[in-house]
Amino acid sequence: MKVARQAQPSKIKRVVGDDGRRGKGLDVSWSDGVEISYDAGLLRRHCPCADCAQEREQLEHKKGKFSFNVIKASAAQSTDLRQVWAIGNYAFGMLWADGHQAGIYTYDQLRELADLVPSKN
Repeated sequence: MKVARQAQPSKIKRVVGDDGRRGKGLDVSWSDGVEISYDAGLLRRHCPCADCAQEREQLEHKKGKFSFNVIKASAAQSTDLRQVWAIGNYAFGMLWADGHQAGIYTYDQLRELADLVPSKN
């Protein structure tokens, strides 16, 4: 039995601010024709690394909001996406200005996050 293959990114682009440096997000074109613009804050709030997942779980029990406290840094540093790279044929790694780079963002996770991206309509 052949398993249907999930959509793959066909093009990615790190979106920078007016200064040309600060990473404000990621634009991804998918092989099924879907184009999604991910805000850097959204990506960082959903970092899949173990430390960030544990922090979110603890804060969820306290009914708080995820505030990037895993690595002590300013909000601007925590949401400044500096670099994106491919990990195999299934995920991306991301480097943030505060040095955090432990999260492996799978293609499936990124597609699920699309539900949280505001519509451009």
